[in-house]
Amino acid sequence: MSVHADLRARLAEADASIVELKSRLTAVEAVRQQLQSQLDGIVYPVANLPPEITSNIFLRCLPPSPELNKPVKGYPRMSQAPLIFLRICKLWRDIALSTPRLWVDLLLSLEELEMDEDELERRIADWFGRAGTCPLSFSVRGWMGMDAFGSDAISATLRSYAPHLQSICLQLETAHFEAIEDFTGPFPMLENLAVALPFLDEEADSPMLNFQPTFSNAPRLSQLSFTEEATPTMFSYSFDALSKVTCESCPPDDFLFLVECASFLGEFECTIEEDGMYEYSDSDVITGDHLHTLHFMPNCYFHSLQLLRLPALRNLRLSEDIDNPDENHDFLAFLAHSSASLRSFSAEREITTLTVDWFATSMPGLTELDLCQEDDDFLLEFFTMLDRAQNPGFLPHLQSLTFRDCTFSIEAPMFSALSSRTTADDQSSILESFRQIWPKGEYMVLEDATAASFRGLVERGMKIHVGPAHRSRI
Repeated sequence: MSVHADLRARLAEADASIVELKSRLTAVEAVRQQLQSQLDGIVYPVANLPPEITSNIFLRCLPPSPELNKPVKGYPRMSQAPLIFLRICKLWRDIALSTPRLWVDLLLSLEELEMDEDELERRIADWFGRAGTCPLSFSVRGWMGMDAFGSDAISATLRSYAPHLQSICLQLETAHFEAIEDFTGPFPMLENLAVALPFLDEEADSPMLNFQPTFSNAPRLSQLSFTEEATPTMFSYSFDALSKVTCESCPPDDFLFLVECASFLGEFECTIEEDGMYEYSDSDVITGDHLHTLHFMPNCYFHSLQLLRLPALRNLRLSEDIDNPDENHDFLAFLAHSSASLRSFSAEREITTLTVDWFATSMPGLTELDLCQEDDDFLLEFFTMLDRAQNPGFLPHLQSLTFRDCTFSIEAPMFSALSSRTTADDQSSILESFRQIWPKGEYMVLEDATAASFRGLVERGMKIHVGPAHRSRI
């Protein structure tokens, strides 16, 4: 055999060996992959879960949405859901990217971002682009002196995703709002709007703000929140579905304006401030037909309070003193027109001019009462009236009674009244709970007989809390 023929034969044998070895390697790799898959199923059983179950687990790992007026550093974080799922493995990344509900909530802290406007806009588009057609929540937090950084990206986001935005929270400089105020929507799905202007006092030459009509085309808007110098009349919005308003600082005329204009307003929580033009006269009457819950802090002489008529009011909570005789008169006039339907009344500070007759004449249907009263004469009269054996018609439906920041030296009338409330008939209710919250920082010792009397009420089914707010001594 020639040398050439011999070399060709040996080369053919080498090629055949390579083919055989590659075939064996492929078979071994297939076995290895199968064994690795079986091992992963034992060591990492989550890897074998159906994608829909893994997706649901991812959703349960989402952190709670940060509150607009509380500091958050570096949110959203790469170490938290949903971003962390993109870094574990290809399977989890694919599942996360194909789960729209993971990407419906975005809060941006502009101070944390190191990028230009175009990059910011792309990042937002990438995030919300994964959410498909799901309702979206968009929150932005700024900082003082940012020269309206982010305005273009915020405006672009509002324009691009207006049809899907269900919740918008904006804590920004006035310059941001001035940059986006020309956009009127529509926002067909917007239900919640929160606005904060934390830098208003620090901004030089701040103008009289009136951002019209940025959110006026939002027919489903039901909840409004204004904090940190933002007030209701600074912005334009729809009243058609408005049911709940929270306002950290509300001038009296803004308060009355909302009650008058928002026909379906049901809950209002606000601090009444001294600012305002008081454009209402004593002959005006302002009616809120659907307002059922009012929590307010009258930090000023709020003369216009007596103009209110709230026929559906069920829950009233006061967070400040009402000691001025004239102010007390206005409050009584307000109660005369609005308290017949009250079921819950709470005063977080002492009302020194309060009389027991208020409850007998103005709030006969109360089921919950929460007061700060230290005067023993008032307490003696109250518990005397509360004794069902003597006055069966006094607050017959009362189920929860709380006295804050006070101690009692009228134990006999108190226990007699509480005991009488452990039974009821068809026209009355039992008193389910009684709380006596001691003044903060004050330590007291319950006499054995007193503690035994309270335990007797517990044995009869009444829930008792006596002691500091954080711990009952019973």
